[in-house]
Amino acid sequence: MAMIAELGPSEQYKVIFDLDENFLAADRLTLGGHLRSRLNKTQVIFHHLEPYQEQLLALPDAFAWAFARGGNWKLALRSIDLRVKHLT
Repeated sequence: MAMIAELGPSEQYKVIFDLDENFLAADRLTLGGHLRSRLNKTQVIFHHLEPYQEQLLALPDAFAWAFARGGNWKLALRSIDLRVKHLT
């Protein structure tokens, strides 16, 4: 996975995913396999949570809404250092 490949060695990370029961088992299997295959000592803890459990999960939806809405909403995003990374 692109996200895991970019993690720095010998660092600790906590990654939180928006909970979707349809993908939970596959996510755990895929993430676990990729993490075990890394040769460095990166420590990654990942959780799947509901938005009410982690309020920051609402941010991507808010940014996407503003971008799609266009006009002044989209212009307001210019002042924020947003980086979009398409993961495969």
